Amino acid sequence: EHTPRRVEHLSKRRAVMLACGANHVMAVTDNGSLWTWGDGRYGQLGHGTAADCGRPTKIKVLDEIDRVVGIACGDDFSAAIVHGGRLYTWGQGWHGQLGHDRMEAKADEKGVKNKPAKQVSTAKAGKTP
Repeated sequence: EHTPRRVEHLSKRRAVMLACGANHVMAVTDNGSLWTWGDGRYGQLGHGTAADCGRPTKIKVLDEIDRVVGIACGDDFSAAIVHGGRLYTWGQGWHGQLGHDRMEAKADEKGVKNKPAKQVSTAKAGKTP
């Protein structure tokens, strides 16, 4: 595409946050739902598969936990903060960037538990070496 076009699948919702990875996109709507689309080969879309997705699709797992209040994309991984400061990461974790004590690509969401006295308020991500 060489000219801006509305993302029709989100046209009835109000997007309040957006994050872009190397080849995937995440958007949070005003009700706190997280929608992802694009390259999914490492599970970075959070749909439970390693498939690409050409239109915004809601991550139902996070909807069941709480509303999303922060997001970040790396090249092939994603992070979301839900209300209360709980951090969730998923996607390519070959270099340990997911924080799950495993160095692998996972196609499902895995919560990173933080100490109860501390809450995460901002997520940032970068390029995987």
